[in-house]
Amino acid sequence: MTHLSGDLKTYLGIDGGGSKTRALLVDADGGELHYAESGPGNLNAYDETTVRNSLFAVIDQCIRVSGTKPDATCFGLAGAGNKQTRERLESIIRSLDPEKVTIVSDAEIALEGAFTGGPGLLLIAGTGSVCLGKSAEGSVHQCGGWGWLADDAGSAGWIGQRALEAAVRQNDGRMQGHAVRDAVFAQLGIKDSYEINAKIYQPLMPRSEIAALSNCVLELAHTGDDAAVQIYQKALGELKRMVQATASGLQGEVSELVLAGGLFDHQPALRKNLKAMLPEFTFKNHAGSPLEGAVALARKIP
Repeated sequence: MTHLSGDLKTYLGIDGGGSKTRALLVDADGGELHYAESGPGNLNAYDETTVRNSLFAVIDQCIRVSGTKPDATCFGLAGAGNKQTRERLESIIRSLDPEKVTIVSDAEIALEGAFTGGPGLLLIAGTGSVCLGKSAEGSVHQCGGWGWLADDAGSAGWIGQRALEAAVRQNDGRMQGHAVRDAVFAQLGIKDSYEINAKIYQPLMPRSEIAALSNCVLELAHTGDDAAVQIYQKALGELKRMVQATASGLQGEVSELVLAGGLFDHQPALRKNLKAMLPEFTFKNHAGSPLEGAVALARKIP
């Protein structure tokens, strides 16, 4: 591992999510010095010790490479948009004793990276969902992203939960059909609703596993199954409303839209259908990654 001069000015961007924490160290010109990766960084899904260890691991790697602490660090962390979660994250980060820092949500660094700091709309749909928009003047408006109990509309987690609902309703006769039930029960490895309590509540099934059930619905929707098509269409409607409400919150000044997240990555038909439902927007590809967005925000710290 190359040890760099202690006089070198460096900036660190950190992207902490549910499965892993990534970090990118750059020099004063934005040149990459080191990339590091560790465990999960989502305080809403993991305990404080786990998140602290993940953050420490990537920061420690970067300090060992550069020979000194980064001059400024941007922590883009899942859950940081919530006041209580942010306060807990601030406590963890203080214990790591960094230099100048800014703490933002992982969605904010994604927005910064997608438009290299410029105006635009970003819709993220993976296990959860959120839409953020930034105006030319720098004001930011958010729709969604309020956690799975209250929101995450249209996401893989939301679709998976609707799949569970349809499965038990079909099994006891409240809903016509059986295809969703058969597919969901097969993926869960159960035979009927009487087994579902132990499967999903004892202990509580991870949100990622519920989100994985979305594949059942989306595959069935493409075959024309009525129950699956209804869920699919409702998901599209929820995602459409998030984009339109975010744009409205910015007084309709922004019309460029980037779609991001695992749901769009793995379901090109859903991406195509949503585009057709939003003809008033211009769809763009990412200009940069969330991690690059975190680095850019670190370099803006005065």
